[in-house]
Amino acid sequence: MRPAIHTSGKWLGWRQKLLGGLVLALTAAAWISDRYLQEHSLQYASYRVHDFRGRSYIGGRFPGGHFEGDRMQGVNFERAVIPDSHFERADLRQARFGGALLSRSSFIGADLSRADFRRANARRCYFEETRMDGTILDSCDLRLAQFWNCDLRNTSLKGANLQYAVADVSTRWPSGFDPEKHGVVVLTPHRE
Repeated sequence: MRPAIHTSGKWLGWRQKLLGGLVLALTAAAWISDRYLQEHSLQYASYRVHDFRGRSYIGGRFPGGHFEGDRMQGVNFERAVIPDSHFERADLRQARFGGALLSRSSFIGADLSRADFRRANARRCYFEETRMDGTILDSCDLRLAQFWNCDLRNTSLKGANLQYAVADVSTRWPSGFDPEKHGVVVLTPHRE
């Protein structure tokens, strides 16, 4: 024997309201979750546009990010976790990386003019032909970083940790700055 089905208007109205409220709550939770991921994780952002100018990702987490050639002028990555990322040829002028974890990231051919790396962990980062005009590297951890053909003459390096960093002889340093006294290993071409 089958149970009776209640078809009264009261029963259907209550059930529909409950179901409608549940659907609304789940939709709102999904929208909030999606919005949070878009704001705090570039894994979910649109990579088709490649334009992150002026956006803020404070405290975001996106290890292994691929930002090759992207327009990122003025982007805020303060206290973000971005290790093992690729910023090759990216426009990072006036970007803020204060306190960010950037270890093992690559900045080949990137424009870091007036970018701020204060207190960032940039250990083992790779800088090759990177534009660094007015870049602030104060108190930045640059241990084991590599500098190849970089112009650091207008870069602020106050309190930067450059122990065991490597540079070639074509890398230019600020006036009066002795890289070897700060722990940088300057490689000269071998001549036989």
